[in-house]
Amino acid sequence: DLIKILLFLIGILIGTWVRSVVYLLQLDQHGIKGLLRNDRRAEGKSSGPTNVSLTPIGESSRNVHVVFSTDCSGYQHWQSIFLFYSLRRSGHLGPVTRVVSGCKYREENAIRREYESITNASISKQLRLHFTPSFALPGKNYKYSNKPGGLHHWITHTKTIKESAIALIDPDMVLLRPIMPELGKGMSRVQTVSNPHLVEYIDLNNKVQLLRQSNLPELPPSSVISPGIAAGQHFGIGGLWASAGTKTARKDFIGFNLTAVCGSYSPCLNEESEGQSSHRTTREEADNYFAVGPVYIASTSDWKSRILPKWTEFMPRVHAQYPKLLAEMYAFTIAAADIQLKFALSSSYMVSDASTMSTTESWLWIDDYHVVSNAMNQSTGSLRNVCEGASHDSLPAETLRRLENYGYGRYNNHGSNTN
Repeated sequence: DLIKILLFLIGILIGTWVRSVVYLLQLDQHGIKGLLRNDRRAEGKSSGPTNVSLTPIGESSRNVHVVFSTDCSGYQHWQSIFLFYSLRRSGHLGPVTRVVSGCKYREENAIRREYESITNASISKQLRLHFTPSFALPGKNYKYSNKPGGLHHWITHTKTIKESAIALIDPDMVLLRPIMPELGKGMSRVQTVSNPHLVEYIDLNNKVQLLRQSNLPELPPSSVISPGIAAGQHFGIGGLWASAGTKTARKDFIGFNLTAVCGSYSPCLNEESEGQSSHRTTREEADNYFAVGPVYIASTSDWKSRILPKWTEFMPRVHAQYPKLLAEMYAFTIAAADIQLKFALSSSYMVSDASTMSTTESWLWIDDYHVVSNAMNQSTGSLRNVCEGASHDSLPAETLRRLENYGYGRYNNHGSNTN
């Protein structure tokens, strides 16, 4: 139990560290805006409406239902609890549902008891559970098919989904800000100073809200999640599947048959596919609109009537030809192309592996924070660089210092307890 408590506390501290990085990027005139970018509106490099009234920060998240899929293991159980607390701490106001698939009777009861113990009258209606049978594919027991199968079960058996938008995330994620349905609403597009391949969207409070690759199509005119308008995290997997069966196809997709997945009349087919589709998805189109992964955000009606039925249908067909970890993600993107639901891709919903440093993720903001914190240290000495001392195999010095404050022993540079 003590080990579990220590792991939980370390998780909170690391989450707090990352949270501070992201929130410091949202500082007003004394933050990045004032120190690094020197009011880019005044530079004449921004464009967009200036007379839109914004709702209070986070208020619109009340209309976004967050959902994530897990199995019944203790590993994903503690991840789920930590994720719930991060959602609450981030200020997200909408409900959160954990969809749990394939539990035995004893496992389900244990999870229910745990959730009852951490909820109270004020939050019990916001933290929800939904149990489903297993949707793991036969053979090697591909459990990731529980995601489309479990969510489809949840949305068709739940009558209490009142929110207009649903955001699907993964259980190993930690939220730093509320998930809101706006997509550039009332924001100005600004070229980033340090990377010509990235642009930012700044709201009327001069706070950076979105980061995107500059070569992507503009955000949809409505600028808010609604039927036919979806958004998500830009993923490096891109539109690899769109080149299936062509001379430029990657190894795993040389013999991949899109017609066997989508059917003869589907828009997901490419120029080399057999079929009679009037629309063919090009690699460029797939890269611009369907290279998406969690966080996925779409209208509740699109999830229920379009995305989940197709995703569930395509899941076993994709896995039959591509029996690998990312089969469920490719099934999602192919399903999105089939229903022609184009996603507004952003880099700023997530960071994952620092070794990639891809522009599809918001590592630029981490780099910019380092510049800003150094500037503030030199001018005021009031802000410590929370990234100081961090490397690929060691925690930041500030995180180690905070760990020691908990009194659980001295920690070495790798975060291990030396007692």
